[in-house]
Amino acid sequence: MRLAADRARRATSRASQSSSQRKLRLTIDREHVLSREAETASQRELRLTADRERHTLSRESETYTERELRLTADRERHILSRESETFTQYEDRLTNDRVHHNIIRSLEDEHEHEQRLERDANITIL
Repeated sequence: MRLAADRARRATSRASQSSSQRKLRLTIDREHVLSREAETASQRELRLTADRERHTLSRESETYTERELRLTADRERHILSRESETFTQYEDRLTNDRVHHNIIRSLEDEHEHEQRLERDANITIL
């Protein structure tokens, strides 16, 4: 229940953010990601394990209705955030996404790479 309340509070908080607050949050998020480049493999594995556990617990405690509400809110938030996006901003966002994914993938070891490929194959099959 606490996780659901946290998600709802975060969604409400982000929905009421001004443009400058959103930009600040996204800048901090990007800086946080870049700081991960300095992580050792063991630190990274500990962080990813904790993230997976937190994510699993969060989703396990979610009811069907909460899940639908979360997904609907996510879709609406994405639509609103990209509604006023210019073509240049769109290209910049895609470029930043590619850079981010390349950084993350460059940190993968062989085992993680195989796991990701298996997950991607399973998603494609579904």
